[in-house]
Amino acid sequence: MFVPLLQLTIIIYYVTEACFPFRIHSKSKHQCDVKNCGISGKLYIFSNGKVWIFNDRRPEMVTRIDKIFPDGPSYVNASVSMKDQTYLIKDRTIFAFFNDKNTFIQRKGWPKLLQSRVLFFPQAAFPIKNGSAILVSGNVLATYELNRNKVSLIYDLETYYPNLPENFRTGIPFPAGQFKTYHFLDSNNLYQYDMTTKKIISVQPLKTYLLCQTNQNLEKIGKF
Repeated sequence: MFVPLLQLTIIIYYVTEACFPFRIHSKSKHQCDVKNCGISGKLYIFSNGKVWIFNDRRPEMVTRIDKIFPDGPSYVNASVSMKDQTYLIKDRTIFAFFNDKNTFIQRKGWPKLLQSRVLFFPQAAFPIKNGSAILVSGNVLATYELNRNKVSLIYDLETYYPNLPENFRTGIPFPAGQFKTYHFLDSNNLYQYDMTTKKIISVQPLKTYLLCQTNQNLEKIGKF
């Protein structure tokens, strides 16, 4: 039985090699059971100027980013989705979209530049309970009110969120409607992370989780 991860749309970013044959770099005695960790709904995965669309964890199509996100960025470094709004970050530029039944409409007055207090280029992001997002680069985080384009805190990532997977690309609250446990993803694995204990509680290969087999399968699902 699949547990919906979000009621609307999940926006994640990581390299597409996660769906190609690769060697798994990290292992855990506590493997995440797919039937208990499944995402139902659509996922949008960004790489090399394209967006890969998965439906119930299966590859559906691939196309240019601007085909799905009109007037969107040519590539995406980080992304986060909160309620009916989705933010795509290209270097230091934030693009904001409304999500209406999986149709994305760019918000009036956007894109905008990150505030000058944020000196880094975000490489990962995840939402938090107060409606802000955590933007990450290396071991530095910024707590950012994306809706207001305002930074409230810049600090050390390891201090606030110890034991996060190295080089993760996104974090998504799991299950939906709470912020105690998250799924964090890097280019190889999916990690379950407990915000209370600040520990990873399970790991599974990303290509298994997303039901990917070979790059030939992905090449068949759509045209660039």
